[in-house]
Amino acid sequence: MDELKKRKNDNGVRKYVNPGWAAVIILILGYVVMFVSNTKAIPLLTKTVHINELAINTLKANYKSIKEDLKEIKDLIKER
Repeated sequence: MDELKKRKNDNGVRKYVNPGWAAVIILILGYVVMFVSNTKAIPLLTKTVHINELAINTLKANYKSIKEDLKEIKDLIKER
């Protein structure tokens, strides 16, 4: 009777993953992610940081020029 019950509950599908195997898989994935990040992601990150710095510098320059233009416009309005 117990054997028949076990067969009915099994259905060929495991109900849980052994935690040991899960830990091994997580460790392997961690090493893969570390390897990929050391080879590809870090240069990409530095490139994006460089691009962001360039964008910030251009925005600052645009802001300064717009500020100067506004001062000139205010001066022209005052002169009228």
